[in-house]
Amino acid sequence: RKLDQVQAAFKQAEAAAEEAKRALHEATSRENEAKAREADARAKEADAKASEADARAKEADAKARAEEAKASEAEAKSREADALTREAEAKASEAEAKNRESDAKNRADEARSSEEEAKNRESDAHAKAETARSSEEEAKARENEAKNAEAEARSKEDDAI
Repeated sequence: RKLDQVQAAFKQAEAAAEEAKRALHEATSRENEAKAREADARAKEADAKASEADARAKEADAKARAEEAKASEAEAKSREADALTREAEAKASEAEAKNRESDAKNRADEARSSEEEAKNRESDAHAKAETARSSEEEAKARENEAKNAEAEARSKEDDAI
């Protein structure tokens, strides 16, 4: 009977050991599942962080492209402004050249006008000189006529005496 009791106790211990083994296996399995879930959660978190970092990188890239576009636009505007400045300078130089040409023409016209005036004054002086010579000759002729008349009168007077 004792042997039966020992055998029954042994069987109970064996059954308890099996139960304990099963419980341990189940616990290990649950622990492994929990670890797997935790690892999966960490992987999902890492994936979310990677997606977030990727989004930030794309945003930074977009901002960089926008800045490059602004820089290109500013450079284009600067080149356009330079071209307009050069065009304005060219127009100013052209206008200045036209003014100098106009001034030169005016000075040439003034010189011709002065030359004409000088010729006119010279011509007037010649005319006055001619008039003066003519008047002088007329005066000499009248003087000669007067002398001749005086001589004739004297002659008639002498004849009368």
